[in-house]
Amino acid sequence: MTQKTLVNRFVISTFVLLYLCVSIISTIHVIEFFELSNPRWLAISLAIAFELGAAASLASLITLDKMNKGIVWGLFIILTAMQAMGNTYYAFTHLLNFQGW
Repeated sequence: MTQKTLVNRFVISTFVLLYLCVSIISTIHVIEFFELSNPRWLAISLAIAFELGAAASLASLITLDKMNKGIVWGLFIILTAMQAMGNTYYAFTHLLNFQGW
C-alpha cells in the first residue's frame, strides 16, 4: 500500500468517525424533542430515520452526478434544521442556569 493510499484512508476514516460521533449524540438529543408529541419507541425511530436520511442525502450529493440535486439539498436542509431544533431543545431543557456555562 502506498503512502498516498494510507493518507486517503486515514482522512476518509476520520471524517466518517466524526460524522458517526456527532450523529449518535444528535440522535440522543433529538429523541427527547420528538417525545414531545410521540411515544418513546416512535421518537427513537424518528430520530434514527432523520440521521439516516441526512447521511443518505449527504452521500448522494457527494457520489451521484446525474440527479436533481435541488431536491436532495432541500431534504438535507430540512432534516438538518429539525436536528438543530432538537439539539437546541435538549440544550435548553438541560440548562441549569447561565452560570453553568
